[in-house]
Amino acid sequence: MKQKRIVLVQFWMVTTFLSFGCNKANPISLDASGSAAGMLLGVEMPNIFGGSDSIPSDLPSNDIDVFYDAQNNYVNLTFSQSFTGTERFIISIESYTTVSTPAIVSYNYFDLAAGDTQHQIGFALEADDDDCFDRAGDKILAKITRDSTGTSHTYSFSVKDGDYCMFETEPKYATELNGIDNMDNHCVNLARSKGFAGYTNYKAFVGVLSNTSANRDPGETASDAALMKNNKRYVRKNSDSVWTVVFITDSSWPSYYNFYNPILDSGNYWTGMNSGWSIMNAGLCMNDAGTESWMPSTTSSASGAVGTTSSSFADTAYWTINACTQGAGGTALPYVCVYSP
Repeated sequence: MKQKRIVLVQFWMVTTFLSFGCNKANPISLDASGSAAGMLLGVEMPNIFGGSDSIPSDLPSNDIDVFYDAQNNYVNLTFSQSFTGTERFIISIESYTTVSTPAIVSYNYFDLAAGDTQHQIGFALEADDDDCFDRAGDKILAKITRDSTGTSHTYSFSVKDGDYCMFETEPKYATELNGIDNMDNHCVNLARSKGFAGYTNYKAFVGVLSNTSANRDPGETASDAALMKNNKRYVRKNSDSVWTVVFITDSSWPSYYNFYNPILDSGNYWTGMNSGWSIMNAGLCMNDAGTESWMPSTTSSASGAVGTTSSSFADTAYWTINACTQGAGGTALPYVCVYSP
């Protein structure tokens, strides 16, 4: 089946958008000030800015999956019925109400093959706003019409921010960390106080070996099951209140190239990793029994690996070691919390 490529031109930038077979593709550009890439398209059905009209049975139902990609956004349209022959559906952007409007590429029609009940459509959103907050006003209205019958419905797409936030805690001695579960709970409480959505999904960005909790390796390949997720932009708010991108994950994580910006404004922080992003077994502030990370006794002779403020991927994970006791070389340091749903 012949594939066609779709090209979105916004100002001087040209972005190539992934094509879906046998669909005619026309670019639809909604120009306005601001930008919104790194956003997730969520589908709100059937409410259309206060409307409540029902969805015809031969059009996509409420059962719609939501997809996010670092470059493009995909939405699965799920039909409650299949058809005996190929059916054509027309897509048109009816209007938009957004605080900051992205440029959008969409198909002006797609063909649903006989027997199929799902079809994937895509939207391309340009540059990001670099924070991780949703904006309630970001909505796009798209009408889908069955060509053979003329039945149609207008779906409301809300633009959700797809960036993942990071932030630092207050400095703590290793003897004050009380293990990884306590560190994660502290991240949750801090994220809630900062007003972050999904605050229960924040975790400590440290290496962990534990007999009672799951081990944790920030340097393992980014995936849905790992601490770091694939194809995500990780951002933080600087001390001057400016949001910046720290790094972007992909299939080759850890990246082995320098980050866009440091994880912290200044200083060192607990990591439990070596410069290659592997867990440093001798740098986890283990308890006396050697079974739990970040739970040393007050007389512990253990050490904790720390990273430093740098855009170097190696220095970010490991800079030096810090004693795991108060005094005798031990220093109170923060650790980093990261969104990890």
